[in-house]
Amino acid sequence: MELRISFIPVMEEYRLNANHIFSRLDLAMLQDDILNQMNEEGFDLKRAVSINQEDIEKYFYSM
Repeated sequence: MELRISFIPVMEEYRLNANHIFSRLDLAMLQDDILNQMNEEGFDLKRAVSINQEDIEKYFYSM
């Protein structure tokens, strides 16, 4: 089973623009937070890992 959550950032001018709100690291951390919260509520979910996830983790832990 696959769960998808959509979030659409809309600016005041009614333009779609996630770059002004989130960095790639912010999005990865948001996905981790959602996963952790869902698992705390009793779901047994696992996060799919893409090739870029490793790069994000390297950047995150090198800060």
